[in-house]
Amino acid sequence: MSNIASAIKAAEAALDKGDYNFCIKIIDPLLLDFQAETEIGGKLRLIIITAYMGKGDEQQAINICQSLIH
Repeated sequence: MSNIASAIKAAEAALDKGDYNFCIKIIDPLLLDFQAETEIGGKLRLIIITAYMGKGDEQQAINICQSLIH
């Protein structure tokens, strides 16, 4: 399993446990390495949006969503 696949698996596990801050800590640094237009970049953004929504930070989730449509 690649490093990115391991990171995604760990982030998804953190989401499942409700550990949104840990999920964000895993995914956030990877966003610079993967453009939103790529499959991995899109998946990373969906995961982090879900984490922000889970922790109640709707504005940050909205900001990421808006960046995807511009």
